[in-house]
Amino acid sequence: NQAKFVYSQLKEKGKVTRGWLGVSIMSVSERAKAIQQSFNIPGVTPGNVYTVVRNVGEGRLYGAEFEVTALIERLRLTGALGLIEPKFKSGPFVGTPITNVSKTTWSIAPNYPIETSIGVLTLVSDYNWRSRLYYFSPIPGNPAQNEAVSQKGFGVWKARVSLRLSSSPVTLSLWALNLADVEYKLRATSLIPGGLPFEPYMAGPPRTYAAGVRFEF
Repeated sequence: NQAKFVYSQLKEKGKVTRGWLGVSIMSVSERAKAIQQSFNIPGVTPGNVYTVVRNVGEGRLYGAEFEVTALIERLRLTGALGLIEPKFKSGPFVGTPITNVSKTTWSIAPNYPIETSIGVLTLVSDYNWRSRLYYFSPIPGNPAQNEAVSQKGFGVWKARVSLRLSSSPVTLSLWALNLADVEYKLRATSLIPGGLPFEPYMAGPPRTYAAGVRFEF
């Protein structure tokens, strides 16, 4: 059967192409004896707020990470999935989420090279998604503050096109970041614990385009 398969491809395409599939699975079980989180406290002068970092207790992260890579002729396709259950095991924040951790993340990244008369044109794309995460400790019973200091699930898509010239060691590239122009928070905090009714945040970068030239010596 294998000989027939090779003969058939040689007859039809003049060459033999074979697919490839790789799978990686890794369990996650991490114990953190002293989880650190940021807090805002009132300053000496009215209206001033100081940010401090404190050890808030012991935590545990359980989960698994999966990665699959497939090669289908020239197309290389990579996918990943992460499932994490972060929990405080001791301290005053038991029952509240650990900050800056998403329970679910996944990504997919195709890579496709094309041989042309002037060089190799490579098309690369990447999409990363993550579930809700908290950038600052939520205040129980305050849904408005909880929403302000968290980011609901979102995905960011980026792409790159590069041309490696065959006549010289030069690679030309074009990038596009956040292609869908998704609005999301990059970080957030709450000044309520410091006595001010504000929850400022930093927005993630909007759709951005860039170009580059690389010369190899």
